[in-house]
Amino acid sequence: MDMPLLKYLLFLFFLVCVPSCANVRPDYVCIKDQDTVYDSVIIEIQPTEKCDVHSDSIKALIDCLDRYSIVDRDNVKIVRRTRIMTARDSWPSDKIKNLVVRHRRIFDLKDDRNLRLFMLFLPGNYNSVNDDRDSVAAFHRGRGEIVVFRNRTALGNTEVLLHEIGHALGLVDRDHRDGSPINEKRPQHCNNKKCTMFWIVNTTELCELCVRDISKLIPRNSR
Repeated sequence: MDMPLLKYLLFLFFLVCVPSCANVRPDYVCIKDQDTVYDSVIIEIQPTEKCDVHSDSIKALIDCLDRYSIVDRDNVKIVRRTRIMTARDSWPSDKIKNLVVRHRRIFDLKDDRNLRLFMLFLPGNYNSVNDDRDSVAAFHRGRGEIVVFRNRTALGNTEVLLHEIGHALGLVDRDHRDGSPINEKRPQHCNNKKCTMFWIVNTTELCELCVRDISKLIPRNSR
């Protein structure tokens, strides 16, 4: 076989048989054949009169969910509810529960890989006997229900939303850490100050341990 023909055949081989990263977004690492934790995610957003989330924050959040292989960006659905009226600026747990029960409409179905999240945006502060209300920007109250407080977050920033979704997924859990340290003073939080799952949130970057743990997650409604 002459050399020109051999080079041509090799060119065809690489063109057809070798995967390319050419169509992958340049700001993300090219990871092939990586499954997502969920097949789809529905985010139900419940704003109040004085507290809502900026659309740019939601777009950035979807980017993060896609980037970390939690769900493909094309399989995220946003359901925005009508704003509710409230004059309250101090929120005890029972008042928050009442609003969630009254306004949440979409729930997880058992034994599937489709995650449903409910995000409630409230004016004022969290009022709890167990927490310093001035330090609580948001919290996950279980079942994918996330509450965000306007006085502690600017329009529900992406860092805070991703952090609470991490809790909803069960991301920082001793069962996933193989003995690696978890912040003893802040259970369910990462030790790495540069990680989204650290208890003070100022980044959308997950540390190496948290990224590794994503691959070990089992969909919450299949556990």
